[in-house]
Amino acid sequence: MINYVYKRIPHLLLLVLCLIIGIVQLDKSTVNQGLLATYYRDAEQGIPPISRVEKLATISSNDHYGVYNGSIDVKWEGYIWSNNKAIIHLSVPHDLDAHLVLNGHTVISSIANEEQHPKSVQTELVQGLNPIMFRLSHADINNNYFSDGLKWETSMGIRLIPTKYLFPSSLKNSHAVTAVALRYLQDLFTLTVAFIVGFVIITILLRYLHSCTSNEKLFIILTVILAFILRLIYLNDLISGLIEFDALPNGSDQLVYVADARDLMRGLWPGDIDFYRQPGFTWLLGTLHLLFGDSLRSFQFLQILSGSLSSIAVYFLGKEISNKHTGRLSMIVWAICPQLIFYDAQLLTHAIEAHFTVWILCAWWSTIRSKNCMSTTQPSWLICALLLGLASVIRPAFLVILPFILISIKSQLETYKLPIQFSKIFTILAITFVPILPVTFHNFQHSGQLQLFSANGPVTLYLGNNRDSAGIGQYSPAFLATHELVNRGKTTFVEQTITDILDNPKRWLGLMARKTARYWGNLEIPNNVDFYKEGTNISPLLRYLPMRFGVLAVLAFTGIQLTISQRNMHKPGRFLLLSMIGVLCITTVMFHVVSRFRVPIYGPLILFSAFMLTETYKRIITRDTLLIAKSLGVITISSGLILALPYLADNSVPPPIETHVPKESIADNIQFGNELTLQSHSNIGVVEPGEPLFINLYWSINDPVISEYHGSIQLLDQNGKKITQTDHKLGGASFPYHTTMSWDTNSIVRDEYVLYAPTILTTPVALDVLIAVYDKQTDNRIGEAIIDRISIISKDTPLIPATATIINANVGPVSLSGFTHEINNNILSLTLYWNSTEPSLVDGVVFIHIYDDTNNFILGHDSPPRQGTYPMGLWRPGEVIIDTHQIPIDELNNPKYNLHIGIYDPASGTRLHVVDNSGNNVLNNSLHMLELAIN
Repeated sequence: MINYVYKRIPHLLLLVLCLIIGIVQLDKSTVNQGLLATYYRDAEQGIPPISRVEKLATISSNDHYGVYNGSIDVKWEGYIWSNNKAIIHLSVPHDLDAHLVLNGHTVISSIANEEQHPKSVQTELVQGLNPIMFRLSHADINNNYFSDGLKWETSMGIRLIPTKYLFPSSLKNSHAVTAVALRYLQDLFTLTVAFIVGFVIITILLRYLHSCTSNEKLFIILTVILAFILRLIYLNDLISGLIEFDALPNGSDQLVYVADARDLMRGLWPGDIDFYRQPGFTWLLGTLHLLFGDSLRSFQFLQILSGSLSSIAVYFLGKEISNKHTGRLSMIVWAICPQLIFYDAQLLTHAIEAHFTVWILCAWWSTIRSKNCMSTTQPSWLICALLLGLASVIRPAFLVILPFILISIKSQLETYKLPIQFSKIFTILAITFVPILPVTFHNFQHSGQLQLFSANGPVTLYLGNNRDSAGIGQYSPAFLATHELVNRGKTTFVEQTITDILDNPKRWLGLMARKTARYWGNLEIPNNVDFYKEGTNISPLLRYLPMRFGVLAVLAFTGIQLTISQRNMHKPGRFLLLSMIGVLCITTVMFHVVSRFRVPIYGPLILFSAFMLTETYKRIITRDTLLIAKSLGVITISSGLILALPYLADNSVPPPIETHVPKESIADNIQFGNELTLQSHSNIGVVEPGEPLFINLYWSINDPVISEYHGSIQLLDQNGKKITQTDHKLGGASFPYHTTMSWDTNSIVRDEYVLYAPTILTTPVALDVLIAVYDKQTDNRIGEAIIDRISIISKDTPLIPATATIINANVGPVSLSGFTHEINNNILSLTLYWNSTEPSLVDGVVFIHIYDDTNNFILGHDSPPRQGTYPMGLWRPGEVIIDTHQIPIDELNNPKYNLHIGIYDPASGTRLHVVDNSGNNVLNNSLHMLELAIN
């Protein structure tokens, strides 16, 4: 019976695919169902409410919308449909204020946590559509976890009122009946899919157990139970040890996954944008919520069960690739491994990735070991391809293993003709991409770009490879600055990654070495979750279980060495395991390394570790001194390597030390106190408001520094008012951190800063760059100096208005394109439109002279352009500058005057050469621009 079903797995999976297509089509063909939800924000601050149709009336503290400034106020309106007159039992949350109106009558109005207010009621539905209004609110949530909604009592307990009975607006009863019937059919398809998938999984497990001896079956069952119990114990420790454990932290991946999964329940996910994260885990979590309710505990229970059952796959691999003893030891290590226990309880993708890894390896091994590896009656190849596609939608790195699978399968197809070989290879490719193509199509449909999985790949690539990166995914100054530039469309993350690598390839190679060392090191680097804080610190179970990653790595490295020198492990099996380890390691190191990203390799490492232990034990039993000595030697080398990794990680990236001051930098040679000298700084250039501004300082010291000095870069306007600033330890902004106490007297230290020009600045404007050095502990300022000026330019090129008078005269390095003027309250407002034609060597001053009809000088006005806020010396060729001058003219009594203009060098008084639009030199370099009429 089991073999009969196993051989028909391809047919069952084809049926599942057809049912899924049917579910999607039914969802598209039915009328819009659910309730109209309105989320109220801060009306006093003018924040409008958000309205949308949601398939379920549910809300949680982990939702994207709902809680706002510690409060909640949401209302659902619409209709609930009933086939006939019926009595129902409705309930509302205990910890929120609730107001429920049905058919125009208030049936519940309760205050949070007030026992005298009823939280449930038995009421009547009429046949057809029943108007309903449900409102939840609370003024002070206090970061407490809650998850509730509009529920009724069913034979399976109190559950959310399902979508099929909810309508956001009134419609004909016949249309409602059709919609409800289609939803019933959709539910039937969904349950059938769940049943078939579960049936296939059970069939595969039973088929393997059927081939085992009685002792093996007993061992497997007991080990699975052990693994399950240990994971339940830790889950209980986690829930009891962390207050409000289910209230997920803001900004965490867990919160995003859960919030998106809840939006899937509401029919809001995926939205009309491409996927930023890989959608597989969200789809899985949301589907389980629809099937089993929105409790996080149900998912954790299923994930724990999956982790426990995955130990069977580890046993199968160990036994088949090596021997029965290796299989048993591998299964036990998987069951008691504290890191796997830890991640099986987390709301992250990595435990599922580890489960996928061992099951893909099982299917892969079964495929290449079967006599007819592509037979329809031996569906291991089909299972392998599907598992790989599904795993890739959760973690795209799995797709990189596909070429290795194809190579190994092709070697098994050598007896077939070449066209048949390629057709079978293409079949595996096609099946692998069945779960991937809908994701790719969605992305293309909403972004116009061909991205297989998600948009965050380039982001994480730069996150782990930028010029400031420490390789662990931190938001460095360079990353934040590039993120702003990407948002402005001035670069891409891939372009900037390549630029940063090529600018300093030596640092990048050191960074790759550091990430590799961090990947294989014993340290559990926290990210979203912390193995120490949320694991060993609160759970005695994890604290006292002996296995740590460093130990596992030592044993695995030793096992790999032994498999190379011995023939006790099948060569294809070694290829499988090493391929999986290599792909998962390299794809992680290429981006950034934290401990949760290495969880998928635990299965292969456990197998190599178990092989090492069983092989060494066998050598000890046989008293083969030479082989024992070799084993001990390999263990010693592996241990030394793992112990050396922290040192390698801390010293692989070269510190920011220069052998000499860069030629392109601007010399300063400014003394700060008795110890520091600012040798030079980088060419600063120009920026737009809100853009990042990178400044590198190059320091040297005269004597060793015994304090960690801080540096401050400030931007000042022409009046000395501080516009913005950034502070950090000298040498402490980018990795590796090389602060003043580490500086050597014979070196130049590069100190990197990033500032952001405020978006509220009136541009263009020139700002002074001030450097200050201080001792933060003593609050003693060591010194300060203004080292440069920068230009903050306009985002858009100013346009000359149509009302302007065109001049097009050249005045030194600039051109006067035109002007406008008006007189109000005896003030002449003259706006000049300059166009810079070449860099100016002087900060010119504009003179405006007014003469009477007999050419007598009457009035003069001298002022730098833009009142001195943007000197000519900073103007860039091609830049248009709008320069307005306000000139009092209450002394002018005649009806007409002549206005002349020019520019002079304030240092020498020399006027800049003026050429009119006909190419003629202008007398006295004073251009007659306007006959001014005085009314």
